[in-house]
Amino acid sequence: MRFNTHDRTPRLPMRRLGKLSLAVSAVLIYGLFVLAAVVFSLETHSPLPALLILLLVLLLTAIVALRCSDFTRAYVEIDGDRIRVVNYLFGIKKEKFFSLREIESAERTVIQVSRFRSAPYLRFRGANRRYLFKLYDCPETEAFFHEFLKDR
Repeated sequence: MRFNTHDRTPRLPMRRLGKLSLAVSAVLIYGLFVLAAVVFSLETHSPLPALLILLLVLLLTAIVALRCSDFTRAYVEIDGDRIRVVNYLFGIKKEKFFSLREIESAERTVIQVSRFRSAPYLRFRGANRRYLFKLYDCPETEAFFHEFLKDR
């Protein structure tokens, strides 16, 4: 069984209106940066400010896209008694392996994802309250691990 770490399992598809508003926002924001690059370039009679602005915007876009990709690719896979936790940090895959027997407790917690958004997670701990892994708190994950913890 495979659970997404930072999203519902199974993932909910994005609505057409959401995709459209995201595309319109991206066009407007990037258009603003292109306009600023052209204006600075014309004011200084040099292409250097435009190149710097556009490189900075591309770098920031690449960092944000990579982090979003890391969050969507992270998962926890349970195969029998073995737990495989796969996380990504700037595209680099990090794996950890645990046993279901190592889980001592699970607690609900709210983690501040950004300044304006928080998300509910199930945090799993082992012996001596050692942190093992966390999962997005949704009915599917709660049902699976609730049965396991109830039996202990």
